[in-house]
Amino acid sequence: SDEYDLVVIAGGGNNGAGVARAKVAAGYKALVLQGTPPRQACYLESMQDRRTIFMLPWKNRTLLAATENPFTGEPAEVRALDSESSYLLDAHNHYFP
Repeated sequence: SDEYDLVVIAGGGNNGAGVARAKVAAGYKALVLQGTPPRQACYLESMQDRRTIFMLPWKNRTLLAATENPFTGEPAEVRALDSESSYLLDAHNHYFP
């Protein structure tokens, strides 16, 4: 398995003056589940706060993605929390008990 110290996801627009803006966020970008994956990508909404969660087939596994929370500390200190994996699993288990 691959391990990374830093993942940068870049996208979106700019601030209207042509200057790209970036923010630091913490969270799971993907949580991998064992077992039979879905046959196609699925859109889920968290029952807690209606945020979007994607469920994707990947290498005979299931990816749940993503949580993202604003982070204002030092970028080297960003960590995904256990509560974020629980958040994704709760949403999955709501739709697929």
